Amino acid sequence: MLFIGTLIALWSFMRFLIADDEKDFATFLSIMIEDAGHEVAEVVALGGMSVLRAYSECRPDVVMMDIMMPQLNGVTSTRQILSKDPDARVVMMSGMLDSKALQLTAANAGAVGVLHKPFSQVQFKELIAGLCAQSGANAMPLTR
Repeated sequence: MLFIGTLIALWSFMRFLIADDEKDFATFLSIMIEDAGHEVAEVVALGGMSVLRAYSECRPDVVMMDIMMPQLNGVTSTRQILSKDPDARVVMMSGMLDSKALQLTAANAGAVGVLHKPFSQVQFKELIAGLCAQSGANAMPLTR
């Protein structure tokens, strides 16, 4: 089944919004997204209030949301995004919570996935394959 998801990911294209106040990690994640053949629509490092504005402006396919951020944490930001757009897909990330606590927190907020920091490129690609498989991600232009 993973093989089928990987094939779908290869033929799908998604736009990502990265919400993480750690600039080095956001840069690392941007590279992973682009290496996987997707686009980073915007990186927000200023906190949750900026994430809400950026989501409204760029309407990404997926938000990669850090839980611990200034102004408005990732849980509250996720809930606010979902209250305005119930179809939004948010993946929550944290290195502060253990895996079980992160999964519970993300599920309660309405996130579609979780990644415990640090995560590998393989874990990230498996997550993306799953997201592509469960949604009709836009077809990747042949010129990419």
